Amino acid sequence: MGAVEFNTGDLTHRTSLGKINNVDVVFHLAGAIKAGSLEGFKKVNTEGTRNLVEAISTDAHSPKLVFASSMAAGGPSQSRKPLSENAEPNPVSNYGKSKLLAEQVVEKSDLDYAIIRPAAVYGPGDRETFSFFRLAASHICPRVGIKKRYLSLINVKDLVDLIIKAALSQQSQQIYNAADGTAGYAWNHIIGTAADQLNTWTVPLFVPRFIVGAAAYSMTFWSRITGQKLIFNADKFSEMKQRYWLVSSEKAEKELGFVPQYDLQAGFDETAQWYLEQGWLK
Repeated sequence: MGAVEFNTGDLTHRTSLGKINNVDVVFHLAGAIKAGSLEGFKKVNTEGTRNLVEAISTDAHSPKLVFASSMAAGGPSQSRKPLSENAEPNPVSNYGKSKLLAEQVVEKSDLDYAIIRPAAVYGPGDRETFSFFRLAASHICPRVGIKKRYLSLINVKDLVDLIIKAALSQQSQQIYNAADGTAGYAWNHIIGTAADQLNTWTVPLFVPRFIVGAAAYSMTFWSRITGQKLIFNADKFSEMKQRYWLVSSEKAEKELGFVPQYDLQAGFDETAQWYLEQGWLK
């Protein structure tokens, strides 16, 4: 095996990316998940992708681009039926809009590409879905609003497997959803599973949606005053208030031979143990 060469670049500065030469595959996994505005997201997620596409286009070897987008680019489903890749995109957040615009940059290029839209990704080291375990450890199972909300998930190891399969596949210029092969989970079931793996208990806590919305807009106002980039804000609330974030990975299963190895229980067991070993949960 040859030596690994490390180079540092900035997606927002085209010249820092240099020229990409004599490579077979480029994995674009970078992106901004916190920003104060649509323009802030676009600077990294959309224009950064454009800069990378231009850099790749200089390689006469014509590498394949595997771009990690998000199910936020497709938007929420309208029912318990998970969305397929053929559904008309309807992003409801600035983050999702910036990712959809990035997808369009890739699609308009002359590159061979695979666009991956992961569901909510969890696994050891993840800080976003860590909130499920933190709530469980605090014995709280919140329910925002009266109606149940549902979410598709994928374990990070399964996502990596799908990304590699997409890179090696002869399929060209395709979009693939990445999920664990189920119809998704209710939020209370997700938190309940986290509690089971932590050998603890939770009590339901009803939170009116307008209170969560008020908190989100207050944090957005605070962010604009202080310049802090907060993960929970009005943009995130635009996603949170949707009932169904469900996607189907059936296309990846048929075309790429993708077979998820982790169900929620097995994946959360491994993840919980990592959090405990690292001292993230006391």
